Amino acid sequence: MPADAFRFKQFLIRQDRCAMKVGTDGVLLGAWAGEGRSRRILDVGTGSGLVALILAQRNPEAEVHALDIDEVAARQAAENASASPFAHRIKVFPCPFAAYAVSTPWKYELIVSNPPYHTEKLKSPNEKRAAARHDEGLPLDELLNGASALLAPGGRLALVLPALREGKLRALGLACGLKIVRRALVATVPTKPPKRILVELSADFSLPCRDEAWAIQAPG
Repeated sequence: MPADAFRFKQFLIRQDRCAMKVGTDGVLLGAWAGEGRSRRILDVGTGSGLVALILAQRNPEAEVHALDIDEVAARQAAENASASPFAHRIKVFPCPFAAYAVSTPWKYELIVSNPPYHTEKLKSPNEKRAAARHDEGLPLDELLNGASALLAPGGRLALVLPALREGKLRALGLACGLKIVRRALVATVPTKPPKRILVELSADFSLPCRDEAWAIQAPG
């Protein structure tokens, strides 16, 4: 198998033309988000299509839409989807999220994103990798605001972010009419503070926040 390919349970990810490669964050988000009963799912910033494919596998009745602003990555995501058992249920759109959010007629029971979250000024000289990693192309408030408009009644937005950004996420979410209703901490070493947080947000403020009873331990 090529070095730029990863085999999962029911599908293969090729990523030689994608700026962001398969990583722990995306695998965790795909495995954790939702509870396997969604009928329509949107993956924002799909990259190679990894999260979209995991969610198609976990939600056997779902139609999955995937977006990426990078047309080359979107083409490879579409190729990965076409080669999978879920080809008839996945559509990939080479489109910025802001434009999609104001033009699509669809509403979603689950929206997921492994968003760009680096804010430091020093960036990769590779423009596509920089765009995939830094939040200038998709600021967190823009993602939350657009997702809020696209969620179906009872729908949820699921994200993976650095744990240190939870406070900002809560504040921005409230401003967009969303609150955290499920969260899990991701620790690479049990004795150290968590590095990542997995969250689901909902527009239903009557729901309590459900904390996972355990912290996920992940390599790296």
